[in-house]
Amino acid sequence: MILAWYAFMLSALALVPLAAGLSITSDRLAARPALAISAAICGALAGLTQAIGLSRWVFAIPMLAHDSNRAGAEQSFALLNAWGGVAIGEHLGQGLTVLFVAQLAILQWGEARRISAVLGGLTAILLTIGTGEALALALGREGSVFAMFTVAGFAVLTAWLIATGLSLIRARA
Repeated sequence: MILAWYAFMLSALALVPLAAGLSITSDRLAARPALAISAAICGALAGLTQAIGLSRWVFAIPMLAHDSNRAGAEQSFALLNAWGGVAIGEHLGQGLTVLFVAQLAILQWGEARRISAVLGGLTAILLTIGTGEALALALGREGSVFAMFTVAGFAVLTAWLIATGLSLIRARA
């Protein structure tokens, strides 16, 4: 399991250069430089915060699993999971992903890449609603309704990534 979580962490880090490559192109810098640079920064920070959140499963949680003080380990896990996982990895990481995708969707709309732009906008809306899960949990409320928006948002994010990739392939041809 540790290696699987390590692979997830590395895949989140892969967003750092991907965000720069998707955001900062000569055309986008010429047309809307601030938006292109902002998208690159938000995407890189999204990958970094998500990787930090996922790294807890690789470097911290295994140590807690071997702690002989069960009550202390459970308390430590709850605190670490709430801070490193929910607050940093999920809430901040998801929020930065929203900003990254929304800004790229705006750029795509201006480039007449309507399908990608609409999928990006829908992703941003769904993931924004989904960030309510962490806040609901922090308030001691049920967050499962928000979690459904997050799942849907990441499903649409996958479609957005595919549409974006296809538009890049088409542009090169």
